[in-house]
Order: sequence, then structure tokens, then C-alpha cells
Amino acid sequence: MGVRGGGSPLFFVKMDVRKCYPSTSHAVVMRIFGKYIGSGDVLYCIESLLATYDHGGLEIGSYFSLRAEQLVLSFAYHHVEGLAKERRGKRRRLVAHQLWYMDDVLLISRDKRDLRMAARSLERYMSDELGLQLKPWKICRVGEDEPIDMAGYVVRPSHVEVRAGTFLRGRRAFKRFARKPGLKRARRVTSFMGYFRHADCQLLMERDDMHATMRAARRYVSRSAHADNNIGDTARRR
Repeated sequence: MGVRGGGSPLFFVKMDVRKCYPSTSHAVVMRIFGKYIGSGDVLYCIESLLATYDHGGLEIGSYFSLRAEQLVLSFAYHHVEGLAKERRGKRRRLVAHQLWYMDDVLLISRDKRDLRMAARSLERYMSDELGLQLKPWKICRVGEDEPIDMAGYVVRPSHVEVRAGTFLRGRRAFKRFARKPGLKRARRVTSFMGYFRHADCQLLMERDDMHATMRAARRYVSRSAHADNNIGDTARRR
């Protein structure tokens, strides 16, 4: 099944967890960790760390919060994975593909009714089991007028493009580095290059000679890393 391929129509629903981190309760986090951790000392450390967070949720920007939220949402992922129905003696999944990116969820199916059933089931599961609410959603048919906008890309049957805001920031990063190279700007170039490479931007990349700019940025980052390593080796020898 491919969004850009032929065949029968594809349907998708994009869902977003409402205030994901602040809404994740400490009780849910501790209940899940309690299933996998047998050490009381470790659980005490986790509970003590959670107690430092205000408003009873998880802190945005914390490494622990990131991993804890991923663990919590993984249960919702497996819930969707297990959704199926029996048809003519065969078990068929309601969702063909699912993609989770931070607090965004993308579900894809060939059958619109199956997709709606799966979305409603996920909504109930996240509310009842995880205490999380989803923002209003709707079922869409993949097409030029209703593309899939996810993870910085806009995917249409005819082509894949970089999301407008990301595209403008990326081009600005390349132009700034070409005008005045610097380590921070070089790192931004290497970061944004991934977006352009995996979208239909070949003509743009050739016209602006972005590959040459990318090679220069990589050399800049490499030289900086080698210089830092040499300084570190000298300090250790002393």
C-alpha cells in the first residue's frame, strides 16, 4: 500500500493528543513503570523525580519526560495494532499503517468504516486507560486536495514536498551559511538537508547547488569536531 501508488482509494485520519505532556498523570506513569520494574528503589527514584514536576503532569523538555511519554503512548500504539475484525473466517486489521510522531498520530486504511471504528476505539482507549484526550478529528481521503501533513512533510499522490515553514527555514539556513559560514549555521544546514533529500526537491537542489553547500557544511562541522578532540586529548595528557 502506497500513498503515491495506484489502486483503490486510501483513507487517513490525523489525530493530536491534547496537551500531551501536561495531561499525562503521574499515577498512569507509575502504574506502567510498576509493570516492568521490580526494584522498589528505582520506583522510588522515579516517583521522587515526578514529584518535582509542577501541575501533576510531565515537563516539556525533560529527557525523562520524553522517554516516559513514549512508553505511555506505546500502549496506544499496540492497542491500534491489535484492532481487527473477522470476515469470512479471516482476521483483518482495521488499520493498515500507523505512524506516531511526538504527540501526533496518523492512521491509514483502505476502508473508511474500518478507519472510523479504529479511531473511535483509540479515542476511548486513550481516555479510559491513559487519561489522555484527542483533539477533534475527521476521516480524509488521500488526494491532491487533502494531502497528509505529517513530520514536516506534505504527501500528495503526485509528489512529496517539505512543509512550507520548514522549507523557508531550510532555504534561509543554506543562504546564511553560504554568505557567512559558521559552526552553528553549518549544523543547521546538515540538519535541514535531510528534509530536502527525502522530498521532491531535486530541481531546487541542483539549481541552488545545495549539495556543494552541504559538503562545505559537513567539512566545517568535521574540522570543528577534530579540533575539539585535539584540545581534549591535550588536556588529558596534562
